[in-house]
Amino acid sequence: MKYTLLSLCSFFPLLLNAQIQDAFTHSQFPNQPMQWRGHTSFSYMAQPFDIIINEIMVNPNGVIDFPRQEYIELYNQSDQIINLRDWTYHSLTTTHRFSKGTLQPRSYLILCRTADTALFAPFGEVVGISPWPALVNSGTTLILKNQQGTIIDEVAYNTSWYRDSQKRNGGWSLERISPNAFCLDEDSWIASNDSRGGTPGIQNSVYDKDFGIDLGITEFKVEGASQLAITFSRALDSETAMMPIRYVLNHGIGIPQSVELIDARSILLHYDHPFSQGLEYILGITELVDCAGESINISHSFFIPDEMQQGDVLINEILSNPKPEGVDFVEIYNHSNKIFDLQHLYLTHVNSSGSVAGHRQVSVDEHLFYPNTYKVLTTNPNIIQQHYQCPYPDAFIQMPSLPAFNNNAGTAILISRSTIIDRLTYNESMQSPFITNHKGVSLERQSFSKATDAPGNFRSAATSVGGATPGYVNSQGEVETTAAGIFLTSKTFSPDNDGFEDLLEITYSFPESSNMANIDIYNDKGQLVKRLQRNQRMATYGTVIWDGLSDTNQRLPVGIYIAVIEVYNEQGMRKVYRKSFVLATKL
Repeated sequence: MKYTLLSLCSFFPLLLNAQIQDAFTHSQFPNQPMQWRGHTSFSYMAQPFDIIINEIMVNPNGVIDFPRQEYIELYNQSDQIINLRDWTYHSLTTTHRFSKGTLQPRSYLILCRTADTALFAPFGEVVGISPWPALVNSGTTLILKNQQGTIIDEVAYNTSWYRDSQKRNGGWSLERISPNAFCLDEDSWIASNDSRGGTPGIQNSVYDKDFGIDLGITEFKVEGASQLAITFSRALDSETAMMPIRYVLNHGIGIPQSVELIDARSILLHYDHPFSQGLEYILGITELVDCAGESINISHSFFIPDEMQQGDVLINEILSNPKPEGVDFVEIYNHSNKIFDLQHLYLTHVNSSGSVAGHRQVSVDEHLFYPNTYKVLTTNPNIIQQHYQCPYPDAFIQMPSLPAFNNNAGTAILISRSTIIDRLTYNESMQSPFITNHKGVSLERQSFSKATDAPGNFRSAATSVGGATPGYVNSQGEVETTAAGIFLTSKTFSPDNDGFEDLLEITYSFPESSNMANIDIYNDKGQLVKRLQRNQRMATYGTVIWDGLSDTNQRLPVGIYIAVIEVYNEQGMRKVYRKSFVLATKL
């Protein structure tokens, strides 16, 4: 008995050394098949993604320099020699079981019809399958399992993966971009770039060693009142993805009542309490695992906006008669303490038959509208910003199109969830009679406290600000101050570019809008030296500056000067202000 044990123990190192020697020999000469010496092999048990489906020739009609036959390419990206005996390959309703075959580390294996093996032999190692599980041009699911029934790789391809309308018609294979980018489905596949139509047996033409997408949220949407639809960048491990404990919501809501798996990347969380409006929620996701076993902890915040009521959002300015080569715009203002989502707001007009028409969604994506802020709706923000002073470019929303707003008259309407939020009917007679050319001059709202269509509530924007104020307070808006009149910031200025009082600043504030003004500068002898402003439409408040130069751009001498400001309006009001000051210099 002892002799028998000794003999076996002595023989075992020889058996093992022979096995190692075979593996070493094959690693040095990979084109030589493994020599199995008739004894039982101690083969490596493959793990998911050790071997991947790396290339698929779905429709070979049109290939150039290799057989016009379907094939599948496998790639062993592990460092192990993998025995394929008793592995299975599934396509649609057909299953093939491998009776033999090994796949060397970092090497390729072409699967094709048994009758086509000789055709593909020049391109690399080939295994014939009979009957061949035909590939479906429009798409199907391919599954590779090891001898234990573990899924090693699974690909559910479809024609969109080609990303090329011509190549999807035939003659081009689908290639994986990187063998190391797991769980990405269509993101990691594209049509071959090889001129032959594919790359069987060699590295893919689209190979990119740096390609990869981190696990994270790509889409997040609130469904109904108590559901969250979430799509991730990579396919998930279905078992962990379905665990409610992975998803915790603040404001005392906690974990979802249930988790529904929509597809490999998407889930739907069902909560038993509706979400409240006006609250910001934070969803914490812990130890979420993708199909390759990578886990991540992430959080995502979302806001449940308020519903708009009539008067919450107001039309504040409209440009319906733009400058040459210009475009229309409508400015809206959030006149509430609520936060709205502009996805639910539509801009419309009244057509020639008197019907509300031309509905245009303000934003196709979530766009939160905060209290006391402005938004400018237009088809081309760049043109508006070229034509006018626009200190807040973030206030602009570019829309594909606006309803038709005629130059001389029309109606603009804001609608949310079938409720009219605000409505403005405008016409050319609302423009100032002192402005002979109305092109490029907007109509501005004067008061938020008055009804939008109240007589006189919309007037021409001041030409002193360029004829429009898109994205900020109106030039004709109500002035919340008791200090009405004309003022000099300082009665002395010295235009010597030293950074101190280099400009004369004439500030003004009027209790009413639609004022016009002339401003002239005289010297102490009563001679007119500068026509600073002529028949200029003024904002309700603002500042006019003078740099000390004459009408001929000459620097004027030191001395006492007088600014004569004439203010008038279309109602017949006329006032003249005289303000004296000193043009000084350093001694």
